[in-house]
Amino acid sequence: MLLQHFKDTPPYVWDSFFRHSVGFDRMFSHLERMRGVLPTYPPHDLLKTDTGYQIEMAIAGFSKDNLTIELKDDILAIKGELKNEDKHPEYLHKGIAERKFVKNFSLCEHADVSDITLRDGVLTIQIAINVPEKEKPKLLPIN
Repeated sequence: MLLQHFKDTPPYVWDSFFRHSVGFDRMFSHLERMRGVLPTYPPHDLLKTDTGYQIEMAIAGFSKDNLTIELKDDILAIKGELKNEDKHPEYLHKGIAERKFVKNFSLCEHADVSDITLRDGVLTIQIAINVPEKEKPKLLPIN
């Protein structure tokens, strides 16, 4: 099943990998199943910055009052739900998605959400990586 997604990869590459791997078939099956389960709405980008990472999420039609952002146990949960309003215009075409969503991101150790902005339908979350001085590598002098 895994090899179906790597049709351009020569088979000998995987033969070498599987020859030295024991018990990974369940992991690959699990990853393959998850590919179809993960929500794709709303679309998002992940960017690496000089100080950490940035998440950009396209959420046209949502305001900050429609969003909940929570960080618990290194899981950043972003939830959006539009309030049901009484006015229902008669759409000739409705192409802008306005459904509720939940997106979860696993954050690495030492990750801190440093800034959140919502501008022009794009939610931007800055994530800084702050490694304590005592955990940073030190160069040791040679005598």
